[in-house]
Amino acid sequence: MIAANALKIHVWMNFPSHHQSGLFASLLRCGVDLQVTYYEQVSAQRLALGWSATDSAAPWEFFLSHSGVTPCDRLTQLRDYVQIIPGYGSPLLRELVVAACRKDIAWCHWSEAARPGWRWWARLLTKMRHARKVNRHALGAFAQGVLARQDFMRWGIAPEKIADLTYSVDFDASAVVPEKCITDFAAGRGVFLFVGRLDHGKAIDVQLKALARLRGEAATWCLVLVGSGDAQPYRTLAAGLGVADQVLFLPPVPWERIAAIHQAGDVLLLPSRYEGWGAVANEAAASGKALIMSTACGAAWHLINPGVNGYLVAPGSAESLVGAMRHYIRGGRALAGVHGEQSRMLQEAFTCDRMAQRMLTCISGWQGNIIGVPS
Repeated sequence: MIAANALKIHVWMNFPSHHQSGLFASLLRCGVDLQVTYYEQVSAQRLALGWSATDSAAPWEFFLSHSGVTPCDRLTQLRDYVQIIPGYGSPLLRELVVAACRKDIAWCHWSEAARPGWRWWARLLTKMRHARKVNRHALGAFAQGVLARQDFMRWGIAPEKIADLTYSVDFDASAVVPEKCITDFAAGRGVFLFVGRLDHGKAIDVQLKALARLRGEAATWCLVLVGSGDAQPYRTLAAGLGVADQVLFLPPVPWERIAAIHQAGDVLLLPSRYEGWGAVANEAAASGKALIMSTACGAAWHLINPGVNGYLVAPGSAESLVGAMRHYIRGGRALAGVHGEQSRMLQEAFTCDRMAQRMLTCISGWQGNIIGVPS
């Protein structure tokens, strides 16, 4: 553990997230003088996923919408802190970047890869302008994994300015009782588990089609889909494919029950068509679960060792997903258990303490206080 040397860090976030609370706790344990400013309310979409809307603030938390303080005033109040700014995607964030550059305030970019598709190209000029600001003024750019790193370089951010800093979770489901409604439905069958939004981007249709193709050999397995969104089209699809008896749809659950959900599964499915990172994979890995993820998920490139703790699949491909699921259907829950233990070990590199230390090492290196910056 390196000493924080009373490093001052100010993180800008849209709203409170249990996916970041562990990192903040680790930074505080390191002795960092931490401030976090939230500039939005928890979205309706996140509330539908079971997130909390609490506005109760710790001494180091600040809700901008309740204060009457402008973003630039807040930036100036904390000008001696290193500002962690999560991208360029809103006028507020672009305003912060411009102000930090003009006022010579130390700042770092931190984000996932931008969503691919026509919008990526439509906003390329904005990305290039932001990249120039990062190269000229920022201490550096934190990338949410290898896909983000590659994307940053496409924007024009200099490779030497980039360091990986991924999502992290402190998550222990070992002493949690598995969710009863899932174990009752499974009735001894293996459980392929999805947790998230029920929509096209998460490839729910692909999961159902893959299960249908495996119906003749997958009698000892079932699929559990936990999440927000309109489930009815997918219920109809499952019935039309003849797999309704093998699929359980559950509404989103509060964060406090997520560990029980993971504990009831055997293999996490995340074959998304796009996923900036996919923190649910950290949760599943920490819970000792095997992983199947698409190559469009940022976390897949860090949390999966193919054939050791899971499998990579092509985004949007039911055929590719069938091949990965078949490994567990043939190998049984025993294989899923062996792979799950490997997932748990891989996740050890992505604990909140590890990421906190990485953030401090990188910032100190960029400031010239130590030699070397992690790649």
